[in-house]
Amino acid sequence: MATPASGAPDQAHREGQAYADEAGRWRPRKLKKDGTPRKSRRGWGPYRTVPNERSAAFNLTLDVQNLQQTVRNLTALRDILHTKTLVQRHSPEGSLSKLVHEYLHVFRKGVLPLEMADDRDQWAFMRRVMAEEVDLGYGVCGPGAIMEQMANYSTFLRFISLRGLVDTIVVAEDSVLISDKAWFRFQVTRRTIEMVFPHILGNEWLVAQLVGQEVEAQGRSTFHFNATGKCFRYDVEMDFVGAFMRVVKDPRIVKVLLGPALITHNAMLGVIDDPEEREDEEDEEKAPAPHRDRSEKGNCGQQNVRHTPGPRTGVSSSDEFCHRIVDEYFAAFASGYHKDASSQVLQRNFLQHRFASKKQVDVANESNRVKERWCALSKCFDLVQFQQESEARTALFDDSSNLCQVESAARYTLCITFRTIESVFPHLVSSTTLLDALVGAVIEVPSQILFSIEKRSGHISSINEKMEFAAAMAEIVPERHELSFVLSNALLVDDGVGYDSSSVASALAPPALYQHKQHFHQTQVCENYRDDSGPISRTMNIADMLG
Repeated sequence: MATPASGAPDQAHREGQAYADEAGRWRPRKLKKDGTPRKSRRGWGPYRTVPNERSAAFNLTLDVQNLQQTVRNLTALRDILHTKTLVQRHSPEGSLSKLVHEYLHVFRKGVLPLEMADDRDQWAFMRRVMAEEVDLGYGVCGPGAIMEQMANYSTFLRFISLRGLVDTIVVAEDSVLISDKAWFRFQVTRRTIEMVFPHILGNEWLVAQLVGQEVEAQGRSTFHFNATGKCFRYDVEMDFVGAFMRVVKDPRIVKVLLGPALITHNAMLGVIDDPEEREDEEDEEKAPAPHRDRSEKGNCGQQNVRHTPGPRTGVSSSDEFCHRIVDEYFAAFASGYHKDASSQVLQRNFLQHRFASKKQVDVANESNRVKERWCALSKCFDLVQFQQESEARTALFDDSSNLCQVESAARYTLCITFRTIESVFPHLVSSTTLLDALVGAVIEVPSQILFSIEKRSGHISSINEKMEFAAAMAEIVPERHELSFVLSNALLVDDGVGYDSSSVASALAPPALYQHKQHFHQTQVCENYRDDSGPISRTMNIADMLG
């Protein structure tokens, strides 16, 4: 077959006939219906043809529809899970968390008076949240005790606001623990001092500094819910120390303020009645009426308040009565013996009434001996604190006898001063090294106390005590030979100090001690006026000028 001329393809292309392509293959020309040849389409990219493009578009449409259906399914699943969390009471959005938030909202202003809101609504809500025997610790239970405390917070203080937020949820097998972080804001009033801090009524400078101050205390309340959704245990923590530190700025004043304060476990204000004592009417009848009145008054004449550190198990009613007298002793002398303080009223009442009448000479002498002992101890030392180390136990109890002996461990926190050196350690006035080590040091002296108490009357017949000064002094004087020298001629006895004001010359101090006082005072002045960016500065006195 003859090969067409070079112009044959162009002519065939124009006439719609077959032509040879670039590879030399003959192909028929596709024509339109009107007989004109079709032009080859360009620009289809990877699809090359329209069917391929339409197929890809269809597949993409199916993929988009599948993705949209997946999104709808996930949205429905999210709604289902959200609904499920509302049903689960232990979840952060569950019913128990909402109940705690509602509790904080209902009592955000404390217990409201009747003219502002119906108090029965708060009572009904409290009974809805709390179980009938909700435990507050130390034998205190019931929603009534919680409402009583809320009323105390609303009357003893000027209740400003209570707000909180649930931050901890712990799930156990049969219970759920929900804890919230709270902020309690209140204002200190004169009634606050009388009902919560009666021991500072004699310190008008401190009372004036506190009254009118707005205080915010951080706290935490923990609800223990049972399977029925009732709170069977309720714990409260309140950081009063940090709150008052922001007001008075001095930790020593805060310790004086909060040490004997009427703030008990679970941040309860006032002192709580022991339910076991309420039920024991026979024991109350055995005690004389003046004793019952004083035990109900508590500190500084408070009415219907009684100090009970907690229930004791396994003891009889008479034994418990004797233990309560021991608790009164620790409460009366918690900060030593002070002549010019209003808290002295509590100490005077204890010494007058707990040691029977003055007609009984032996008992009256015992009362005077205890008074003189505390007076001497407070004069010789700066007594920081006197506290009970462990729960009192009955050392001797005989039903056939009228005497009960109660033993208790105690601890004295004492600060050694120059007065201590003069009255207790006069043989150390010439030892500068020991003076530097002792003066200003704080010691903790353990002690064992044995109370002999008449069961029927509640009168104390004797108090025998042994203080371990050697163990306390060994903490600041570790060298054995120095410790022996310190204790060798010290005016110490088993129950305190053998101090007699008539035998101690107070007009003139020994020259060595006087010089050490001057040196100590100058050192304190230098430390108080020390500046990080400059030299030490101090105030010159007459002795400095005279050389």
